[in-house]
Amino acid sequence: MFRRGVTSLARAGSVLLAIGVPTTMAGAATTTKSDTHGVFFQLADGSISGGAEFGIQGGQAINRLSVFKFVVADVVCSDGKTRITLTTLRAFADSPVIKISKDLKSATASGTVSGQEDIYNDCTQTDTYSDLTFGVKMNFHSTSGITTTKTHTVTRYPDRSKDVFDDTFASRDAAGTVVLGGTSYSPDASIVHEV
Repeated sequence: MFRRGVTSLARAGSVLLAIGVPTTMAGAATTTKSDTHGVFFQLADGSISGGAEFGIQGGQAINRLSVFKFVVADVVCSDGKTRITLTTLRAFADSPVIKISKDLKSATASGTVSGQEDIYNDCTQTDTYSDLTFGVKMNFHSTSGITTTKTHTVTRYPDRSKDVFDDTFASRDAAGTVVLGGTSYSPDASIVHEV
């Protein structure tokens, strides 16, 4: 169930990033092409997720590595009541090194990510911000056969122009490790290719 969720999340992100505003004459068609490889992971409790992706998406070259954190924890306030702290982080690498085999059987990625962590304390109703920079290393190998999905989407506009999206999405479930700073994790993952 989870792995299907990772794959669905990867597809949704790829499709959303490929959508653009048409700049065509009446009756013309715009066809959006993608050719991307990626690996996406999430811890079982959903607290940390991320991925690495490279290739062409919506006509644009991409090469990105990202890490996201969303952690909710109980905290006992000075009045004795239990409330929560919420920790969020969005961190990105500028020039990651990503290698994914053509058959999607292995994937590695590394880079240094930077982002701002926000810790919200419900007791004090305050946010504490910290700028973080840390190394990321991913090493995954496939644990399943390839699953392939093909879609054909046409969006028509009042001026008779249209956008055409032909998408083939292949993925394999994967296992391995992700090292964030000095801490190693063994998350669920998917290795994907979209054209």
